[in-house]
Amino acid sequence: VLGHAIALDPTETRLVLTGVGEATQARPLAAMWAGMVEVTRDLGAGGADVVVDVGRLGHRWEATALIQAADVVAVVTRSCLAGVTAARAALRTVRE
Repeated sequence: VLGHAIALDPTETRLVLTGVGEATQARPLAAMWAGMVEVTRDLGAGGADVVVDVGRLGHRWEATALIQAADVVAVVTRSCLAGVTAARAALRTVRE
């Protein structure tokens, strides 16, 4: 995984692994999410802070395994009523 990451700084202490741009691109990756959980655990055990952006919640191919394994889940939404309403529905599912 680290071999595919892109350094954000010259010392390569901050890395990013780019993901998919839209939910439909996540379909072929569905079988990989459990393996990515193990990778994030290994990185965390090695002292790395791992932040995962799973994109929109509630679609068929979301990275549920990563959400379930997270120590902290934060949801970012737009400040409009439609954005907050959609986030509320998705959060209900995450809590379950």
